[in-house]
Amino acid sequence: MTGKPLAAVLCLLCLTLLSCALLTNAQQTLAKHAPTVVAEPTARPPTTTPRPTWERVQGISEAVLRLEDLPPGFEEVPFEGFIPSDLESLVGEGEEEVEGQFIFRAPAYGEILYGYIILLATAPERAWFDVSLRQDGVPLREWCEQDERIEVLEEAELTELEDIGETRGGERVVVLMDNVRIRWEMVMFRRERLEGVIFVLYPAEGESILSAGDAARRLDRRIIEVLGLE
Repeated sequence: MTGKPLAAVLCLLCLTLLSCALLTNAQQTLAKHAPTVVAEPTARPPTTTPRPTWERVQGISEAVLRLEDLPPGFEEVPFEGFIPSDLESLVGEGEEEVEGQFIFRAPAYGEILYGYIILLATAPERAWFDVSLRQDGVPLREWCEQDERIEVLEEAELTELEDIGETRGGERVVVLMDNVRIRWEMVMFRRERLEGVIFVLYPAEGESILSAGDAARRLDRRIIEVLGLE
């Protein structure tokens, strides 16, 4: 990956926020029980082909997860003001143009769900995506290694994704950031002309109420519904 696309920047931001939140919660828990004292894939080839009207007619931007698509416990995180000013310069450095994206969190579980969709307008783009995903897998570890604050402790391929999209891949890592262990799952897939990507982050010692695989299935169904592919 030659540059950080918007997705990578936002995911690293989610990771930072989750790390800070977990660290704050841990500090609050310790304080509560303490004696009383006065006292947070590889580079995409450039695309020169004009974007087709198919995108506009079908309303691609609507093919994203909504709050009603998720289990109870999640709440939507607005994008307005989500990106700090010191990170704004990184947004747009990547080659990808995101058609639609979403961020949700489940505060009671310390879980963050982020996802986006990208139009693969041409047959070569779709072929490149399929081959790259099959050969190289998802770039989760690569993204982690772009930030020196993150240490990858564990890494495993996600399984049981066969019913998602036409091609798919997934990975799970456990990372250490600011002395906090976080589990980070990523699933990428293609359905027709759309690439879908899902990230789920939550405390390594806990469990997610919605895995990246299940979230990707819901996004896949949403794409099928919006684009009338059934």
